[in-house]
Amino acid sequence: MNLHTTNFRSHRRHFWLLLSIPALVLGGLGLVHAQGMGGGPGWGMMGGGPGGDHHAFLQKRMEKMLDGVKATDAQRAAIKPIVDDLQAKMKPLHEQGAAIHDQMMAAFAAPSVDAGLVENLRQQGLRLHDDGSRLFMDALVKIGNVLTVEQRKQVLEHLKERGPRHHFGR
Repeated sequence: MNLHTTNFRSHRRHFWLLLSIPALVLGGLGLVHAQGMGGGPGWGMMGGGPGGDHHAFLQKRMEKMLDGVKATDAQRAAIKPIVDDLQAKMKPLHEQGAAIHDQMMAAFAAPSVDAGLVENLRQQGLRLHDDGSRLFMDALVKIGNVLTVEQRKQVLEHLKERGPRHHFGR
């Protein structure tokens, strides 16, 4: 194998690893969005829907991930406030998302649909999604800086094995 082939494979592997990160982010945002919209199919069983304890559910998932990479007590202590802070910052976004959802439902239930109102609500939803994505990525970077390179590789391997539609702990 020559140097060019090795570099190409290395770049290709890095390319695919970089593509897997948005899948992780989108999966996490999907969890966040589902809670903001009142859950979804199966959320009651996982404790994420109305009346459930979504915070405990996500903490359990994080613990499984940290167990899987054999995180130290110091790493766990550094990561817990990052996750707690993320959840606290996401809560108002969930509430705003639920309000936008309700407004959108009302707009479509009106005698005539106001295209301007619907577009405004759509844009508000996109801004909320962007804000949530930014918060999630910030937390992901902070957690990534707590974990070692080897631990991050283990997380990515786990994600690759599970596929883009699966999350830790299933």
